[in-house]
Amino acid sequence: MLPTPPASVESSPLEAKSPNHAEYYSSHLNKSQFNSVLITCAVNLLQVLYDDSKVDGGHSKVRFFVVELLRRSKTSIQSLQVACWYLVKLVQRRDGDDLPADPRKLFLGCIILASKFNQDYNYSFKSWLKICGMGASSTDSESFDVAQLRALERQVLKLLGFNCYLNGRKYENWCNILLIFGYDFIHTHNVATGTIDWESVVIVGEKLMKWRRFFTHSFNPQTLESVKVDFRSYYQQQMGSKVVLKASPSLFTSSTKRCRDEIVTSSSAKRRCVEH
Repeated sequence: MLPTPPASVESSPLEAKSPNHAEYYSSHLNKSQFNSVLITCAVNLLQVLYDDSKVDGGHSKVRFFVVELLRRSKTSIQSLQVACWYLVKLVQRRDGDDLPADPRKLFLGCIILASKFNQDYNYSFKSWLKICGMGASSTDSESFDVAQLRALERQVLKLLGFNCYLNGRKYENWCNILLIFGYDFIHTHNVATGTIDWESVVIVGEKLMKWRRFFTHSFNPQTLESVKVDFRSYYQQQMGSKVVLKASPSLFTSSTKRCRDEIVTSSSAKRRCVEH
C-alpha cells in the first residue's frame, strides 16, 4: 500500500509566478506600466554608462530608439531584463573609453546577445538590420552592414568578458533589483487612477548619480545567489509616500467641504478647509 502523500499547501497566484514575468508584479503595476518602467530602466542605465553629452541631450532619441527596437523585434520581457543586466556589468567595469560611441548601438548589441542567450531561435544579422531600418537599401548616412553589425556583437561580447550567463536565483533577484531601480524614478504612482508621474529632470540626475555609485561601489553580483530581493517588500515601504491609494478630490466636483480664512496671527498666516 502506497503511503498517503502529505497535504499540499496552496500557494497564491503571485507566489507561483517568477519575477521575470509581468504577472509577478500585477498587484502593483499593470502590464503597460511594467513595460514603461523596464524601458525607463534601459534608458537610465545608458545614461549611467554615458556622459550627458551623448545621452541627456538626445534623451528623446535614445528612448525612441529603445522603444522602437523592442517593438519591431518583439523582444521578450526576459531578453530586456538580461540586456539590462549586461548594461550593469558594463557600468561595473568603470571604463567607458572602449564602449561604442553611440549608446543606441550598445543597446542594440546587448539586445542581440540577450535574445540569443534567452531564445533558441533568433533573427539573422540581416533581419536585425531590417528591424533597425538599416542596411544596403537604407538612405541613412549612419547605416551599417552585416559585417559591421557582427563586429558590434563581438565588441560587446568582449566588453562582457564573453560571459552572458544569467539564470536561477541570481536571475530572479536581478529582476527584482531592476524593477526597484526603475520604480525609484517614479514621483507618484496613483493606484486609484492608474497614473504614474515621473520625477523631474533635476531629481532624475541626482538619482542617476546615486545609482551610479551603488552599481559601481556597493553592488556585488555574487551576493544575488544567496540573498533574497523582493520588489513587493520595497513597494510596501512606499505606501503613503510614492504610492497613493486614493484619488485626490477634484476641484470641479461637488463637495461637503468649503474653505474659509482662519483668523490667525500674521506670523503663521494660513488657510485651512473646515467641514461645511
